[in-house]
Amino acid sequence: MKITRIDNRVLAVTLLTACLAGCGGGSNGPQLHPVTGTVTFQGAPVGSARITFIPEKSGGIATAMSDSSGKFIMKTGGEAGVAAGSCKVTVALSDAGAKGGDGLAIDMKPEDMQKLAMEGKLTNALQNAAKGSLLPAKYNKIDSTPLTVEVKAGNNDIPLALTE
Repeated sequence: MKITRIDNRVLAVTLLTACLAGCGGGSNGPQLHPVTGTVTFQGAPVGSARITFIPEKSGGIATAMSDSSGKFIMKTGGEAGVAAGSCKVTVALSDAGAKGGDGLAIDMKPEDMQKLAMEGKLTNALQNAAKGSLLPAKYNKIDSTPLTVEVKAGNNDIPLALTE
């Protein structure tokens, strides 16, 4: 009898330990891979452009702002990088956007953008941003952008060459 009681306790502790090990400490999302690049329009660098990578399958929305030389570093949820896979890319540049008048403030956190997406409001916000865009509207809208990229494991340098 005594042996059975001990065996049950050992079994219970073992199962509890296995369950806790399976539930603990891992990453909260897909692995992110570094993505940098340069955005140009008609061959000239585009500064202060809002770049958005929208995954076609899974992973969070990644965003960046280009610097004065057109260079950008993508971030997902505040962390550098993008989940591997195919992404649609939108690029917006507007006077209204620089002042925060398009519904998407330049300093908007990626998690706020993700929240807009979860509420089904991101597409409308991106389309509002496109209205005052200094770039062709096709680049601002998720349903018309010709830009798609494949993010691979490891470092990714992705040039975005926009034309009329």
